[in-house]
Amino acid sequence: LPRPFRRVWDLWQAGDEEAAAVVWAAQIAPLLRVPGAIHKEVLRRLGVITCAHFRAPAPDPPGQLALRELDQALERIGLR
Repeated sequence: LPRPFRRVWDLWQAGDEEAAAVVWAAQIAPLLRVPGAIHKEVLRRLGVITCAHFRAPAPDPPGQLALRELDQALERIGLR
């Protein structure tokens, strides 16, 4: 999520800590609670990587419930 991180950094550097916190809470924090396999799936969906597969030994791929929750989180933060 380079754009939201950059936005938080720029706002914080400009002295607008409140706006930086709002961006953090809305666009970054929701994805910090998800496992690593989900992070790779986000990168795949954003076109950063072409495959979200983990090499062994690795966690199981995310299930359908996790992917539905990811869809909801991405929609909430405007990345879907």
